[in-house]
Amino acid sequence: SILTNTVNLYGTADQWKDFTNIISSPGGACGDDFFWVLRDSVLNIFGIDTMPEYDYNDYAPWYSHKDSIVHVVLNDGATTIGGWAFYGCSEITTVTIPNGVTAIGERTFAECSKLTSIDIPETAENIGNRAFSRCSGLTSVTLPVGITTIESNTFEHCSSLTSVSIPDSVITIGEGAFYFCSGLTSVTIPENVVNISTHAFAGCSGLVSITCYA
Repeated sequence: SILTNTVNLYGTADQWKDFTNIISSPGGACGDDFFWVLRDSVLNIFGIDTMPEYDYNDYAPWYSHKDSIVHVVLNDGATTIGGWAFYGCSEITTVTIPNGVTAIGERTFAECSKLTSIDIPETAENIGNRAFSRCSGLTSVTLPVGITTIESNTFEHCSSLTSVSIPDSVITIGEGAFYFCSGLTSVTIPENVVNISTHAFAGCSGLVSITCYA
């Protein structure tokens, strides 16, 4: 059944106008206020407020279809993206995150090895540890200005990452944040950074230039 709190949202979404095709596609509820459908390699997620959290004992409901997911579209209404939500979805190439999302959970996109870039909205204030761990295809990242901490191991083993834009709002770069980002050639540390934890840039064998304003 369609969830009570989001029926109006579903009714106005273009993706829900062809019910004949949708009801034959994989999908269902995820939490009290979210619903998902996978159709033609596109995973659409609809909902309001906080997306459920997952972990290694409780994967997201679409995990059994992970090899069929190429594009992810999180529709307007969500304020968070749950931890482990897309863990191991190695075929994902694009992700659409709406404005209004304030947090991305831990390991949310870990091991999404075909993800090459991602637009993180300026509303985001927190990105969990290992959120993009082992995204080996990720080439560049621009962090939003509200971020104050780059959590531990956030981008570890992102071996194709060549550039990262660290905003002036960042105060702490966590342990192993860019661990073994071997493609990273330069980095600029903004002036408000007061703590760079151990192994933050360990294994960055291609790093030839560091500019530090702190």
